[in-house]
Amino acid sequence: MYYRVGLPFPFRLGITKQDAEPIKGDKMSMCVGSVCNNYVLDETGIIDVVIPSGVLMKGKEIVVKPVNPGIQSGPLGNLSSTNSYYIEPLLYYSPSNSSLQLDIPSVVLSCNPGEITEVEIPVLFVSNGTAKALIRSQLTSGAQVLWTEVKSYNLRESALQIGQGKPLRQERNSFDPSLVRGNFVIKVPVPTFHLADLKVLVWYVRTDSEVVSTSGELKSEQCLQNPTSLNFSSPGPTPAPNDPVTITLSAAPKSVCGISVADRRSGVQGLTTSAIFEVLNEARISPYYDNTQIDNYNYCYGAKGISYYEDGRQLSNGETLPYPYFDFSDVDAIFAFNDVGLVVLTDLTVETRPCGFIYLFDYFNYDIYESGPPDSSYVPGSVPESGLNEPDYVDAATIDEWRNNYADAWLWKIVVVNDEGQFKEDFLLPDSMMELVGEAVCVHPEKGIGLSPIATISTLTPFALDLTLPPAARLGETIPILLSVFNYQKERLPVRVALQESSSYTGASTSADMCVNAEDKGVAEFIVTPVEVGDIELTFTASINRQDTQCSSTTTTEKSDTITKLLRVKFEGISQERVVSDYFCLVNGQPQDDFETWSVGTPEGIVPDSEKVFVSVTKDLLGPTIQNLDDLIPMPQGCGEQKMMEIAASFYILKYLEAIGQLTPEIEQLTKRNMEFGYQAMLTHARDDGSYDAFIRYDFLGGSTLLTAYALRVIAQASRYITVDGRDLGRNADWLERLQDKDGCFSLRELYTIRISWEAWMVSLCYH
Repeated sequence: MYYRVGLPFPFRLGITKQDAEPIKGDKMSMCVGSVCNNYVLDETGIIDVVIPSGVLMKGKEIVVKPVNPGIQSGPLGNLSSTNSYYIEPLLYYSPSNSSLQLDIPSVVLSCNPGEITEVEIPVLFVSNGTAKALIRSQLTSGAQVLWTEVKSYNLRESALQIGQGKPLRQERNSFDPSLVRGNFVIKVPVPTFHLADLKVLVWYVRTDSEVVSTSGELKSEQCLQNPTSLNFSSPGPTPAPNDPVTITLSAAPKSVCGISVADRRSGVQGLTTSAIFEVLNEARISPYYDNTQIDNYNYCYGAKGISYYEDGRQLSNGETLPYPYFDFSDVDAIFAFNDVGLVVLTDLTVETRPCGFIYLFDYFNYDIYESGPPDSSYVPGSVPESGLNEPDYVDAATIDEWRNNYADAWLWKIVVVNDEGQFKEDFLLPDSMMELVGEAVCVHPEKGIGLSPIATISTLTPFALDLTLPPAARLGETIPILLSVFNYQKERLPVRVALQESSSYTGASTSADMCVNAEDKGVAEFIVTPVEVGDIELTFTASINRQDTQCSSTTTTEKSDTITKLLRVKFEGISQERVVSDYFCLVNGQPQDDFETWSVGTPEGIVPDSEKVFVSVTKDLLGPTIQNLDDLIPMPQGCGEQKMMEIAASFYILKYLEAIGQLTPEIEQLTKRNMEFGYQAMLTHARDDGSYDAFIRYDFLGGSTLLTAYALRVIAQASRYITVDGRDLGRNADWLERLQDKDGCFSLRELYTIRISWEAWMVSLCYH
């Protein structure tokens, strides 16, 4: 918030409750010094005020507080609200008191791709000795200059009209008569589609080379130029689990689109248009970020004639001059260029702001001193009201938890839209009841980004089965099995459930008739006795029983449901295993050693028929370990270290099976899919400096040396199987290289102190 000498200051304040609900109709008092007025909050909880020129000045604050603070009675007595809002607008400085100020309309521009809207913007000015000026105006959006105009305007005295706010007091004739105030209007053609904030820059050059400038922002709706839609269609009005569904995607022809569909209960958050614009706006030049061209320190040190690291000056108490700190509260002409993202290369005068006082900070004693110019004596003073700059970190408690449960996702697919702008494909819905939420994100070289509205489809079945089994059973044990039938209809259903016959077990009964009440469940019990050891299949089928005359129902559904689960059956007693192995070296197919004979016998007390002998011969030393290898291929999830371990597991299993010629298409597809998911998940842990951290960009923790090295090694090798951005690998290597000392050791940066010999790992990383 910056005010100009000689110009009114428009001020808008919104007041809400703690839950962000606007406060309506309350009367508020606003004061600047001794000048006060009362205002009533509108329906949106906003008050608009115009503060006349001459009221604001250095050191004066705007104070807003309730006229009638609420009083609540309670056991502790009367509690009165004392909430007040304080702000001190800063000065937009000019040594000649010349200034420009935009009165940008508060209306939000609608989004109509391909159309141009002309916006009239009044420009208020204060002129000191400049009767006519060559005004340069520009409209920018991000790094693009959308419009430029150079036009001559007469800077003549005229009435000032700004905004619709209620004045704090009437304007008084206390203005410097040597200055001229007035306004002119610029007409800006605004494209109603853009990918970043719209900024307006207006400036001119005085005869003494001083630049007079101002900037402002136009508000517009956020929209994308690539219209995208996603739809589900099924044969019936309410599809059932495992039914076919058609997904139709529309976008600009030849767009590359990513389709994601997940269960709503999973909590998977979709992308939004506002989130896209937030990412795009991160690239803009801002006076508050590191890429600003305003260098207050060097500017003020040069103006005061001292260097940044100068020492040796003595305070009045004999101590050495500590670290100098300037008051950078005011801005000048370069601020407007910096605000819109334009770099200034000129010999004109664009920086004229005063440096203010010098605050001296002693890092060792944590004392604050305030002084005049460097050539005066330094007198200890008090801490400035603004306080010290807060540390640039994020509290861990405020960081939103990041979800990594990929098992909740049903469909992730990248497709290319055809020449007609359509993509259509049939899929089978998941085999469970859920509400699926889908969206599509598309990119096009000319139309840019497209984001579909959220599309939903719910799967529902008239009834469904659920089977409750014990974790394991003993051979010959009588096992009660509970079969639940859930009725989702609004009427009773006559259901017949049946257990499929099998030689693996015997049962007292194989079927049962049930009358399940509306929106309720029924339970049937089956007794089975396993007669085989191992994983036996129990299959139950349920269907509508048309022969049941006692359970009155008018349902016409022909739906049936089948469920199969495995029951693990073990022998009684405790399992014991003896493994005997040997290694034989063959040359030209002939053994170099004598064959060995083993005697296999069973101990006393063994459970009858429980003995088994396995003989395995393989040319691979690790041959026995590849049995059930697919159980060691998990979906990457968890923190950064967990994800990387699971990515590495998939990679090394794939590489090993490929090397010994025992890679199956199923294992290859599973490992590659997990590596792709894992790599995309690890990118959420990637920091801007090229490192990885364990907990998704906890800025105050910094990157992890060990995790970054591990990720670089594994992902670089995995790039032969999956698509990896080589630039990411380059940034990882550059970051690690910066940590390497002259003796070859690496600086360890970890969240926790770990005592391990890890230089060998880094050497291994470099070797590979």
